[in-house]
Amino acid sequence: MSSSAYALKLSRQKSCAACARAKRRCFPQTPQCPRCASKGLQCVYKNDPLLTRSRHADRSPSGARTLPEERNWDPTATSAQACVGPVAASNELITILEGTDDFFDERAISQWLSENAPPLDITLTLPLDGFGEVAYVDRWAADQMVRCLKTYPLMFSKLKFTSFIHARLYDAWLPDSIGDAFMLSATYSTRTKANEAMVFRILEQKTTSLLQQDTVAWTLDEHLAAVQALMLLYIIQIFDGDVRLRAFAESYSATLDAWTVQLRSRIPALSSKPTWQAWLFAESARRTVIFSLFISGIYSVLKRGFCTNVPKMRGIPITCKTDLWNAQTGAAWIASTESKKPEVIEYGEFARQWEEGLISGKLECFQKILLTPCVGEKYRDVLEIDTDIFYKTC
Repeated sequence: MSSSAYALKLSRQKSCAACARAKRRCFPQTPQCPRCASKGLQCVYKNDPLLTRSRHADRSPSGARTLPEERNWDPTATSAQACVGPVAASNELITILEGTDDFFDERAISQWLSENAPPLDITLTLPLDGFGEVAYVDRWAADQMVRCLKTYPLMFSKLKFTSFIHARLYDAWLPDSIGDAFMLSATYSTRTKANEAMVFRILEQKTTSLLQQDTVAWTLDEHLAAVQALMLLYIIQIFDGDVRLRAFAESYSATLDAWTVQLRSRIPALSSKPTWQAWLFAESARRTVIFSLFISGIYSVLKRGFCTNVPKMRGIPITCKTDLWNAQTGAAWIASTESKKPEVIEYGEFARQWEEGLISGKLECFQKILLTPCVGEKYRDVLEIDTDIFYKTC
């Protein structure tokens, strides 16, 4: 291709029509960009985003890779405060990325998700309390998040709970979506080479059936169950499946994002003295929203080198102390609330306060998960999670 033809290709509009009309930055992907998915907008491109953004990165005629425009990264800032104001790429970050294809190559992603993943020297962290729309996660933090997320299907099938599904949440009522997710998690966890192809087919069929549900008619209970079920299936397919499953999961990632944003808008406000059941449901919904955004954000980091979920995540309220969540009966929960009120804090504020030393004490697994993408490897000695212990306790 001649340099003039290459220049003509680069001049084509990469943003979708909705982002272009609103004059907002667009991160092109199919079937919808993140902004259109979160706002429920029709996402239409003048050009195929996979063609206009060759291997998810712009290239100059000389072949050098550059990052999306208008980013700011301050390598001297503290990790939880790293990004304040609109964001432009630093020369150091561009230099780091120009020498690696790991973020932009499907085979590299497959290798990265394997047990013997090669090291990737990127040491940026997620600025949850800043105002930037684009964030980065260092390699160690991303690796720990992937290891923990990949345990959830097995954890759910063996122990009936995860960090976002309480063990007592579905005692009185078992939605079909959760029943299917439980069955598929168990089947996938015990698959063999002989039946693997059949398991993959069933995974695709059940996921397709879930995606075809009438979302307009959902009750809030059904909405929460559907998001949790889709998250478990997505984790299997995107982090632990083969290339075909990963491509299938990518095709509905915007739907999971949209369902998550809609769920967040429906989470009920609690009274000053909630019942155990009301608190448990609301906390399950809040945790589900956070972990859904974690999942898509971490995969975005692996796939593209950056995450755009920060604005959605930092203001989500959550109960960071886990003794209330760990209560298995109403009486145990009431006993815990008598000694302390449920302390709800915004996620971004929790990360800021912890790094500034305003929150002390031994961290539990759930708190470590929350902090891992925010502060990264420099706190590795405090945040390291033993996956075997995590499997049994988180």
